[in-house]
Amino acid sequence: MRTAPMVPSFEVPARVVRSAAMSGLRQPIRRALGIVRSAPSRLAGSSSEPDTTPDQGSIRKRWLPLALFALSVLILIVAALVAVARFSAFASRGLVGIDLSLVSELGRRWAETGSQYAAFQLVGPYPYDQGAGTTDVAQMPGLYPPLAGPLFAVVRLLPPILWWAPLLLIPAVLARWRPAPWAWPLLAGCLAWPNTTSSIVAGNTAMWVAVFVTGGLMVGWPAALTLLKPTFAPLALIGVRSRSWYLVVAAMALGTLFMTEELLRYLTVIQHQRGSSLLYSVGDLPMMLIPILGYLARSEASRRNSTLPRD
Repeated sequence: MRTAPMVPSFEVPARVVRSAAMSGLRQPIRRALGIVRSAPSRLAGSSSEPDTTPDQGSIRKRWLPLALFALSVLILIVAALVAVARFSAFASRGLVGIDLSLVSELGRRWAETGSQYAAFQLVGPYPYDQGAGTTDVAQMPGLYPPLAGPLFAVVRLLPPILWWAPLLLIPAVLARWRPAPWAWPLLAGCLAWPNTTSSIVAGNTAMWVAVFVTGGLMVGWPAALTLLKPTFAPLALIGVRSRSWYLVVAAMALGTLFMTEELLRYLTVIQHQRGSSLLYSVGDLPMMLIPILGYLARSEASRRNSTLPRD
């Protein structure tokens, strides 16, 4: 009888068996420990009710514009009341458009005599506000630079409504710039400032300076025209980055040189006037701040498309 060959047997040491068993258990144990450790955070994140409590930043972002809008509306109501009161005061004394009447008178003087300055201004001292509060524009002094004379001569030939029409440029540009909410109460406050309403009702040249400032912020060169009202001359620098601004300033300087006699008269009447200073137009600055604030607070989209011009 043939027997099968004997296969040698090997005894595996117990230490090796234990080591293999432990190696096979390590990975599952590590995985289980990881699940246990992350359980609290997972449970917190998987809540059936999401956390809808708004943080302080979102509350401010949501309610601050509404609060600023409400404040602006209140200030605009005050502005309307001020406007009604100022218009009534001017109308009761026949002074609505009085400054346009003065501009027309200065234009008439220049067209008829070649000078916008009255004879009494060349003789000796006089109060700068002579005739103020009356409708007698013939007794009012002319205090504008020589170049204003021919411009006023043209203005007197135009329909009066055109004197106020350029003011529409300011709200149109503000609508384009879409100022940020923080500027809304400030803009409303500038509008409620009594001098702002008074200048508009009287047709004062300060409202034209505001238009020149608006134009200067848009395209540069109109800011140079503020030199026609020297007390606002610093605002002319708004357009200094535009090459066309220098062309306008050069043209104005050249035109003034061709009016040498009128320039000498201007220097004389400025020397003779009493009671005024370079700061007497400070009360009208809030009107100039309307376009400036609108420009500084313009939206991001407008900021990309409306930087100070550098042509």
